[in-house]
Amino acid sequence: MGYLLSCRHQGGRSSSQEFYDFLSEFQKVSRNFAKRQLTWFRNESIYHWLNASRPLEEVLDFIIDAYHNQTGNLVVPKALQMEKNLSRRKDIFELKSYRTQNRHFVSREDCSDILDWIKTTQG
Repeated sequence: MGYLLSCRHQGGRSSSQEFYDFLSEFQKVSRNFAKRQLTWFRNESIYHWLNASRPLEEVLDFIIDAYHNQTGNLVVPKALQMEKNLSRRKDIFELKSYRTQNRHFVSREDCSDILDWIKTTQG
């Protein structure tokens, strides 16, 4: 939203560098928000963490079964359980140091459609 407002004040103009700067800042803020969410969810005992690296069908079948389970006794199969408390230093380091890679907007041509749209709608 802030990026579009900035473009609007500039008459719909934006450079590739401004767009990349916006993307980098947005990724950083989103990553920090996700870390805060993980911390909050980790401390809530009512949530069950699932190992999403398991086959998709296996995870989805469990979610569907859990949704329709009316007993109130939800047991996550051992194969789908994911550790809530990260105790291994390697796991903690990987989570804290994760950085997304911009694979989509790597050149001026990649973001030209977006910058053209900004120019026509925010100018």
